[in-house]
Amino acid sequence: MNKAVVLFSGGQDSTTCLAWAKKDYEVYALTIDYGQRHSKEVDCARKIAKEWHVPLIVYEMPSLAPLVQSALLDPDLEIKDGDKFPNTFMPGRNMLFFTLAGAYAYQIGAHHVVGGMSQTDYSGYPDCRRGFITACSVAMAAALGDYWIEFLAPLLYKSKAKTFALAEKMGILKTVIGSTMTCYEGKGEIFDWGMGCAKCPACILRKKGWEEFKGTQ
Repeated sequence: MNKAVVLFSGGQDSTTCLAWAKKDYEVYALTIDYGQRHSKEVDCARKIAKEWHVPLIVYEMPSLAPLVQSALLDPDLEIKDGDKFPNTFMPGRNMLFFTLAGAYAYQIGAHHVVGGMSQTDYSGYPDCRRGFITACSVAMAAALGDYWIEFLAPLLYKSKAKTFALAEKMGILKTVIGSTMTCYEGKGEIFDWGMGCAKCPACILRKKGWEEFKGTQ
């Protein structure tokens, strides 16, 4: 099988992408610990990778907090909308993640990197759009001496409701509900749509998607 590196945060989207990639690729999961607001997602990634027998590297890089101000890095910052983007936006984060995943892919002879970006249900982040993802493939090929790596985003045009539907189709809905963490606050309270605080933007989006998904049943 062809190899693929999956950017695996331990959240709903990346877990769905990991299951999607496992169907067609020999997968290697990469979790990046960048000093985020909490480490609960990383714990979820470790647990799921172990249960699914997926090789996992947790790359612990220095905190980006000295370079970037974001509510995803500072637990003391209240999560709120900004003038252009919500203050959870981290400029360059997905580019950095793709660069690290691309370097890893090159080392293991993989030509695919899979990420959970979506431009359907998201907070307006510019690095969750098709143009950015395509540009990263071109730039990485130039950086690696024409070694081509395709960056794949299987959820790019899927709403959260459709992401839940895909998880159900692949038989991993129970794992998504009970073992993934998307909550910005890292709260572990269990709801029918998953773990979280039910108040942060990520939880509100996930709950809304669940309700839309259940409405189609």
